[in-house]
Amino acid sequence: MNILDILMLLGLIGGVAIGFVRGLVQQAIGLLSIYISLIVGVWAHRVFGNVFQSLFSSLSRPSADILGFMTVLIIVLNAIGFVTREYQENARWIEKIPALLNQTGGLTLGFITTAFWLGLAGTALLIISGVPWLGADKAHSSFADLVNNSLMIYVFRYAFRLVLYTITPWIPGGLPAIFTIPL
Repeated sequence: MNILDILMLLGLIGGVAIGFVRGLVQQAIGLLSIYISLIVGVWAHRVFGNVFQSLFSSLSRPSADILGFMTVLIIVLNAIGFVTREYQENARWIEKIPALLNQTGGLTLGFITTAFWLGLAGTALLIISGVPWLGADKAHSSFADLVNNSLMIYVFRYAFRLVLYTITPWIPGGLPAIFTIPL
């Protein structure tokens, strides 16, 4: 277990705690927002990847695609959050949900949401560790060792892959190459 594993576990504990505090309904809306953002991100990541590659010519194709995907994911997620914020704040029926159900459901969905984000981060770290860093071979080697020796990256990457398989019906050509790194 290395420092990256400890940080990921602390992130998981924090995500579960936030889910517990936010409750079932807000976590469910957030998880649905992530799902929609993920689908749009997979559809449109190439367009933004091309923009990043034209701006930064030394950027590799997988790195540009990851940046494009993350950009689309964050933009769509924030747009959905902006649209649903008013509804979440003024929904009176949420108060009628029993507290135990609301908090336990929020805790569970907080775990799922955090596992998704940690899996996405792990995927990005694996891709970044596999791409050469110009003029920083020693730092790249240390970073790659940290990532490759992390057990939690592979655990959360597996969870991320399960989430990705749930969107395959919405992606006609299958998952893009950036998500097909072997476990």
